[in-house]
Amino acid sequence: MSFFTQGGRHEKDSYFQPALTPIGGATRTLIDGGVFINSPCVSAHVEALRSFPEETDFFALSIGAGELIRPIEYPEVKGWGKAGWLPPLLSCMFDGVSDAADCPMRRLIGEKYIRLQTNLTVGSDDMDNATKGNIENLKVEAKKLIRTHKAEIELIRQFLTDAG
Repeated sequence: MSFFTQGGRHEKDSYFQPALTPIGGATRTLIDGGVFINSPCVSAHVEALRSFPEETDFFALSIGAGELIRPIEYPEVKGWGKAGWLPPLLSCMFDGVSDAADCPMRRLIGEKYIRLQTNLTVGSDDMDNATKGNIENLKVEAKKLIRTHKAEIELIRQFLTDAG
């Protein structure tokens, strides 16, 4: 998602710029799928069932982009109007959608569903913070996710090895 002035100049950049992509004889502008569905694992599972009706054994891996767990302090929000609440409300909605997708996936395919997620401690989840420093901090967070989810990553490796 990007923010533009009337002249089309970027005021802020985000992690993923829109992409012009040829689809069905027309050029379409594609944006980050998280704008529509932040955790597509349930939709992907339904599509897999529709596309492969004879298949009954599925594995799903969901990798989160990290959650920033931060309190919203009273002095910070005291003067906020409706516009001030919009960014934290969007963050709550995106995190809630991801959390809500976990329960049905665990019930549908059990141990063959793995969700990897980490709490952001040095990186920012602000979509308009694509600064070099924040990108480096997010790389640190990714390495932390890998370190803390070694057991799940080994299960993924084993599943893919057995399936191949």
